[in-house]
Amino acid sequence: MIITTSSHGRMRRDCDNVIAHLMKPENAYVIIADIGNSAACDLDGLAADIDIMRAGSSSSIGLHHVTLNPSGDHSHATIIAAAHRVRLELDPSSTRPYGIVLHGKTRVGSETGVTHAHLILGHVDGEARALKTKFMKVRTERLSREIEYAWKNEGEQATLGRHHVAVVKHLRKSAPEI
Repeated sequence: MIITTSSHGRMRRDCDNVIAHLMKPENAYVIIADIGNSAACDLDGLAADIDIMRAGSSSSIGLHHVTLNPSGDHSHATIIAAAHRVRLELDPSSTRPYGIVLHGKTRVGSETGVTHAHLILGHVDGEARALKTKFMKVRTERLSREIEYAWKNEGEQATLGRHHVAVVKHLRKSAPEI
């Protein structure tokens, strides 16, 4: 599984662009699987909530866009659970607004692995505290390896990431079975 993360939202337009990307009609399907820690009932409302929280803080980041790309196809429930696992790693207090979107899209050169997920996570919580982003890419890469290990019986293959040396070092201490 490959997990990527990027920051967006210096202006409301940036949040709107991410939401527009998630709703592109070129996907075979788009499922808004979950919206939490927000009064919003759709992605536009979620973007508005995230922008209001960013504007009430000194942060120049509105949201984090995290993609979860398994190598094979898995059930929607399994992918949503993985998205929540990533969300709780990045926001352990579970106070930031978030949305999880499932996409179905045929991958280039492959007949499998059509379902992937997007996690939209607000950078600022209701008390104007910013998300701790230190080592975020290493943390998400470690989570990728842990999820791959958990899904190995479902055919998920281990991948090598850019920060594999740091990740392997950490896993040797925290989860040597992986």
